[in-house]
Amino acid sequence: MKSFKDLNLSVKFSIISALSLSIVFAILIAVIYFQQKASLIAENDIRFMSQLTDLVSIIDEQRKAQEEKVKISLILAEKLIKAKGEIVETDSLVDFTYIAPSTGNKQNTKLKAWYLNGRLLQGDSLLADEFQALTGNILSIEQSSKIGYLTISSSKIPALGNSRTLGSITTQQPILAAIKADTPYIGTSIGSVSKKIMTVASKNLTTNKGSKVVLYSFSLLEDEQAIQKNIIQKKYGENGFTYLMNKKGIILFHPNPKYVGLDLGKDNSPTFRSVVKNVTGQHKLFYKDDKNITKHQYYTYYAPFDIFVGIVITEAELLDKPLASLRNFLVLGGVIAIIFCNLVLAFFSFVFSTQPIKKILDSLRKLAQGKSLEPQEITQKDEYGKIFDAINQLIGRLNRASHFAKEVGRANFKTDYTALSKQDELGNALLEMRHNLKKISEEENKRKWVNEGVNKFNDMIKLNPHTIEDLAFQVLSELVLYVSANQGAIFLIAENEAKEPCLELRACYVHGRRKYTSKRVYEGDGLVGQAWQEGAPIYLSKVPTQYIKIGTELGEMMPSCLFIVPLKFNEAIQGVLEISSPNQFAEYEKGLMLKVMELLASAVSIANFTANTNKLLEESQYMMENLRSQEEEVRQNYEELQATQEEMSRREQETKSEKEALALKIREIEKTIA
Repeated sequence: MKSFKDLNLSVKFSIISALSLSIVFAILIAVIYFQQKASLIAENDIRFMSQLTDLVSIIDEQRKAQEEKVKISLILAEKLIKAKGEIVETDSLVDFTYIAPSTGNKQNTKLKAWYLNGRLLQGDSLLADEFQALTGNILSIEQSSKIGYLTISSSKIPALGNSRTLGSITTQQPILAAIKADTPYIGTSIGSVSKKIMTVASKNLTTNKGSKVVLYSFSLLEDEQAIQKNIIQKKYGENGFTYLMNKKGIILFHPNPKYVGLDLGKDNSPTFRSVVKNVTGQHKLFYKDDKNITKHQYYTYYAPFDIFVGIVITEAELLDKPLASLRNFLVLGGVIAIIFCNLVLAFFSFVFSTQPIKKILDSLRKLAQGKSLEPQEITQKDEYGKIFDAINQLIGRLNRASHFAKEVGRANFKTDYTALSKQDELGNALLEMRHNLKKISEEENKRKWVNEGVNKFNDMIKLNPHTIEDLAFQVLSELVLYVSANQGAIFLIAENEAKEPCLELRACYVHGRRKYTSKRVYEGDGLVGQAWQEGAPIYLSKVPTQYIKIGTELGEMMPSCLFIVPLKFNEAIQGVLEISSPNQFAEYEKGLMLKVMELLASAVSIANFTANTNKLLEESQYMMENLRSQEEEVRQNYEELQATQEEMSRREQETKSEKEALALKIREIEKTIA
């Protein structure tokens, strides 16, 4: 079987056309399908939003009926209290246990004793139980204290195991605001524990001393079956359902009992966050359940209960089943239309397009192979004629570009070439290539020039058999010629008669000849002394007219630029180069001079070190000879001193003997006289 690339051109065109038509019809079918789908979604949205409104109306009717019941029961509670007399407040205090809201721990406090019909009201439930027996509602009485409003009497709450709310403190801000404003309060919500609709009403009374007494009447919805029947158990298709959820994410009502009490807010899922952030109007979202089934959720927030009312239905029930017949019709009609149109298109493409396309492909193939072509004759004026005209323009352009590239390859950078426009990528790329190659060639010539210069002066310095002065002049004269300067001078470090450091002119080259002159420059004097002092090059691109008078050492010809370079080796200044030129020095020329001066500085440093070493060697030899002479003289003096000491010892002995003999004679004479 032939591959696609081996098929006839007309067959390829037919296949491509067939694919194109298939894509067009597929897109058309998809557009029709998705338009119908969007229309169906819009209809479903309207329908379910309307049903949401009906559900909220049912809940609202239940709320209103419950609130009316609580209002009436609160009036009855007030009448019961008045029938028993007023609440009497005394100055005596009673102990009372309350539950701290922040910790939930029980704590004790002192309250003023209140009495009703002679009975202590704190902890007494007689009135509350009587009220509950008459109305079926829950009564709570609160007393104001330093820690808040405390429940001192309460009916039993069946939803909480018939427990009472004694010692609880009211913390709900809407109720506290109503108490403070001394206005009645009524509100309805769904209890998170009881899962029932609860309505509470409050009203302020006063004791005999004017202290506030707060009455509360609570009622749990008796007709809960109405919610289950009219809302929760209502079916939407096979799997659609309704649910009620509070803001914390706890499911309060659900057709499946196992989901009642489920905390959706625990995981803080994106679906939950999307629901709870919308508290105004009606909304819709899509999500996938744990079985990866796509579901549509319609929901709204019901503020009086602080809950969300939602309807959930699968996408399959909403869309897939209603759209199945339309989808089948569109697919079948699309296939038939594609086959017919492809047959017609294949016939016309075979008859009218094969030959021109073959010629076009032949020309393009040759161009792709890099062959040089001549413009072809145009025999038709339709689109194919325009294509041939464009190909002829391309051939002419490629021929010009080929000629230009060959000339640039021969380093003929002056070859003329003009881009067609700013959008001419090939032309602009060729011009940029010429610019870059020219720049690279220039940079390469500069690097070659610098490297040749460094090697030349390095060999000159290494092979130099002459004195430092001759070496300095040789380097200076060659450097002036190499950088096309006109004059230069080299100063080397020396000492004057007072042993003070100074720069002495050792080499001077002016206009092709050596100039013999003597000059001394001290640190900081003129530009040369300044370069010595700062240890850094100085470059003047515009030399002042008075420069010759203020410190140049090059004579009286006025230069256009001046470059002064310290001869630095290992951070030690060995001298200074001063060179001038009628033309400005380029950066690479200055770089060469810096490298050459570094080489010369190393040679000067080595020569100075060698001279100092030889001088020290001669001085050490002279000192050794002096030491040897002094040593011989000392030895002779020592021997003479030793001989003198021996002679003195001998004479001393003789003198002693003479003294002893004389003393003996004196004693003999004394004896004779005696």
